[in-house]
Amino acid sequence: MLIIPFIVIITGCKDSVVNPVDELSSKYQLCFNKWINNNWEVCLYSANTGTTNISNLKREDSEQSISPNGRYIVYTHFNIIDTDIYLYDIETGTTTDLTPGDEIDESQPHWTPDGKKIIYAYHQIGKNLCSYIMNLDGSGKKKIMDFSGMIFFLPDGYNFICLPTSADDETANYIYKANIDGSSLVKILDLNTYKNNEYYFNDFNPFSKELLLFTSAKDKSVMETYNIETGKAEEIYSQTDGCLSYPRYSNDYSKIVFTFLKNDNTLQRLIVYDIVSKTTKTLVELKTSEGRFDYNPILFSPNDKYVVYTKNVNIPNATSLAWNSYTYTVNVATGDIKYIDEGASPVWNPRLPY
Repeated sequence: MLIIPFIVIITGCKDSVVNPVDELSSKYQLCFNKWINNNWEVCLYSANTGTTNISNLKREDSEQSISPNGRYIVYTHFNIIDTDIYLYDIETGTTTDLTPGDEIDESQPHWTPDGKKIIYAYHQIGKNLCSYIMNLDGSGKKKIMDFSGMIFFLPDGYNFICLPTSADDETANYIYKANIDGSSLVKILDLNTYKNNEYYFNDFNPFSKELLLFTSAKDKSVMETYNIETGKAEEIYSQTDGCLSYPRYSNDYSKIVFTFLKNDNTLQRLIVYDIVSKTTKTLVELKTSEGRFDYNPILFSPNDKYVVYTKNVNIPNATSLAWNSYTYTVNVATGDIKYIDEGASPVWNPRLPY
């Protein structure tokens, strides 16, 4: 993976001034989980300095999310009694518990596009899990939804698309449009009744207003789009000799990356589909005996030149099902693969210096 050192220069005055946040955020490329001393830790990766453990707390840390300006990382810390949302400041190296207090679980943090607020899951013992929003410093906590789930923002940074993952009834397959004030919740699509309940939702194009849906039936795996304004559905790709899973858009929404498993379970592929040319390219091919792709997540880099993925390899002779996880990047143009480190759930620094 080619990383070009870069700093942003602010012009318009006599002397050029280096933006310290941009200079700082250019020093790392990825954030991921790594198993260290029998705990999952949150780590940063730099091509120059390698891996740095930034959580280093007792028990487990995960569900990391990087702020849009690359300066802050929020993650879930698992205490003995509950879970809390922690904020790590890369500039100062300090960590803050944004949700202190016992017997309440806060988890699954998401940044708003302006980087000023954090949406998260809130669960009080004896009550249903719901979604709250708070300011960057942990103030202004407010309930906005009666469930938590996957969130994809619209261009206005105010409205978002949400698929509940916490509901245990039929609403778990409803796709909603909501906003950060909690003043509106509109059901867009019921996947329970959509085409025989065979489709899943995994990404959203905010500019074309299209959901990216897929089905992994062995007789025919399909990717299709569904326009939330017109209700128009369009099949964009299908395959009959195996199952495709967990497609994700590139950042310019011209490509889709997904995993594919042959029907005989002998081979997996990491594939990029070009929406414009309607062509596919295999980036990585993996025999099942060599391991398997972890679906969470497989993501394009901010400039769409690379894809980051995790390979899980079973531990031989383990007394129970167990595996080691390894994170890699692959160059979309050349297919060159780079090993990053042991770890899982990688996310890109959105302010990468390209």
